[in-house]
Amino acid sequence: MAYRVNHLKALIIEDREAMRSMFCEILEKRKVEYTVEATVDDGLRHVRDPSYKIAIVDSAADGGDGMRFVSEVVRLARQDESRSGRRYRVEEGPGIIFVHSMFEKAPEDCVSVRADLVMPFDEAQLVAALEKAMPKGERLPDPAMEWNHSVSDPESDLNNRDIVFGESYVFFQQGPNTIRQVMGSFARAGYPMLLITAGRAKVARERFGLDRGAEVFTLSGNSYPLGTMVDRVRAFVEGHEQPVIAIDDLDNVIEHNGTERALRAVQEVLSMKRVARLTLLVSVDGDLLPENVRGLLSSMMVRYSKED
Repeated sequence: MAYRVNHLKALIIEDREAMRSMFCEILEKRKVEYTVEATVDDGLRHVRDPSYKIAIVDSAADGGDGMRFVSEVVRLARQDESRSGRRYRVEEGPGIIFVHSMFEKAPEDCVSVRADLVMPFDEAQLVAALEKAMPKGERLPDPAMEWNHSVSDPESDLNNRDIVFGESYVFFQQGPNTIRQVMGSFARAGYPMLLITAGRAKVARERFGLDRGAEVFTLSGNSYPLGTMVDRVRAFVEGHEQPVIAIDDLDNVIEHNGTERALRAVQEVLSMKRVARLTLLVSVDGDLLPENVRGLLSSMMVRYSKED
């Protein structure tokens, strides 16, 4: 049985490494996906993206220009043509958490600022702020409510899901819940695993139910090193029998590298099936993709459509 939650995605505007690490670690514990931007301008590119439910903005980010992000959100909200449009933005997000020093005040003219954090703060205070910033009717996932990885025989679970080793699957879903469960079943069945993710290796292994021996390739940087990623996959495939490879967030790869380069990397991995038997699992939010891109991915892999 799976524990299913609404997919959550957070935007972080922060350029200090220590702060970024703290935010990322806590969000990962709560199974909240995130994008980190160091500048206000880069962060503003995501403001109209409905998949971001929360924005964490440090006033000190980008040379002390964090407040400009809030000001721009106010300006954009005022551009909405109708009152109902403004109300929709307020209720649906993103809810802003404004991080500032004790010598600053949280902005009072932006209703999207739903919580503020005065530095220094601890994990409990950040979690409380995240709860306040959640969209109406949604709650922050509880890390204690985990999918039980031992509830069923892994081979039976794969059979029940119509998953067959040797095929490759694309999961058009908002969150990586299903791919996480499928990968966990492959891992428990003894298949060698390689996970490609932007998250931290230790946290990713825990989320996917993988043991310490499972390999994780971590994507990082403004432009992900897809050539290095493909080389890592190739070495993994050559060194293991019946390998399973998973990309847990293709949206994130597309965002950093563009659609063409991301799809080319997927195609290069799939081309390895000419010399070795493998399975590739790819999770992507289909609602964010153009129809032609969804069609391309569906032609390259089996489109997984069975519900839990």
